[in-house]
Amino acid sequence: MELGQSRIRNISNLVGSLRLTPRQIQEVFRILGHLFEIPEDRKGKLRWCIAVGSIAMAALKFGESSVFESLGAGSLEPEDAVKFLRQTVCGYEIEWWFKIFLTGRGMNVREDETAEAIMKRVGLIEPDRVVDLHGLLAEFQSGCGDFRAVGFPEIQQKIQQISQWT
Repeated sequence: MELGQSRIRNISNLVGSLRLTPRQIQEVFRILGHLFEIPEDRKGKLRWCIAVGSIAMAALKFGESSVFESLGAGSLEPEDAVKFLRQTVCGYEIEWWFKIFLTGRGMNVREDETAEAIMKRVGLIEPDRVVDLHGLLAEFQSGCGDFRAVGFPEIQQKIQQISQWT
């Protein structure tokens, strides 16, 4: 996977804010090792949103299990996501992580509600601001590829399965 410095910083800030113990960190890396194990011919082809979502979910399993469970069930309320993110990360990262949660089908939203409407409702976009709908999630949709098909529910399922291995 290819991750730019800003994405690495965003991941580090989220994971660091969870204050995992050394044992939990070791378990996160064990899980990620199994999640990211792929045949040699497919190396380097992991979409960044899938990678970021997997890292976040592995860390959340140990650091904030209620968010892990809600994202995995696709039932995290947008307002709860913003509240969690405001307590965990800062600045532009709140919107960045929110878009990942939204794109990865981790939140409880109506199918007919647009990303713009959701983000206005939770206060991430000013109510009177006109937004380029295509540009709003373009980076995330292109970085996700199959993530919308994989998403947080499938990542959670794989993490739960791996967690049972000894």
